[in-house]
Amino acid sequence: MKHTIIVELFEEHEAVNYYTIRFQGAKESEVEDFLTQFDTEENEDDINIILAAIDKIGEIGAKENRFRPEGGRLKAIPLTTSKLRLYLYHLSEEVVLIGNGGLKNTRTFQESPELNKKVSILREVGNKLMSSIKNNNTQLYKRKLTGNLKFYINTTENEKES
Repeated sequence: MKHTIIVELFEEHEAVNYYTIRFQGAKESEVEDFLTQFDTEENEDDINIILAAIDKIGEIGAKENRFRPEGGRLKAIPLTTSKLRLYLYHLSEEVVLIGNGGLKNTRTFQESPELNKKVSILREVGNKLMSSIKNNNTQLYKRKLTGNLKFYINTTENEKES
C-alpha cells in the first residue's frame, strides 16, 4: 500500500533540531505515537531516560557516539540498558529524524516483527530524505530542513494502517 509521509519539525534545541515523520491523515507523528503508547507508569523510568537523552543530545550536538548504532545512519536511544528503544535516523550533527520505537524484547530489532516494521519505515523515509538532499530537492542547512518534505513509501497492510 502506498502512503504519503510528511517530515515535520518535532523539537528545536540549542544544538540539534529533531524532525519526525507523520503519515498523511494521521493525528499523531511517529514519535508522538511512541510516547502515547509507552508513557505509562510501568515505563516511566525508561521514557524519562529517553526524553533526557533527547534533551541532552539537543543541547550538546548529535555526534554519532551519542546513539546506539543500528546500521549506517540508523540509530537508537537510550545508550543505557532499557526495555524501550526509540529509533532515529542521523542526518547530521545538527538534524536528527526521530521515528517510532517499542519494547526491546529480542536481541535485535530485526527479530521483532513490530520493531522491524517501524525501523523499515524510518529507514526508507530517511534514505528518501537523504536522496532528496543530494538531488537538491530538500535543503539541509545548519539545523533546518526546507524544500521537499513529502515522500511516498510502500508498506504492507500490516505495517501501517491508514
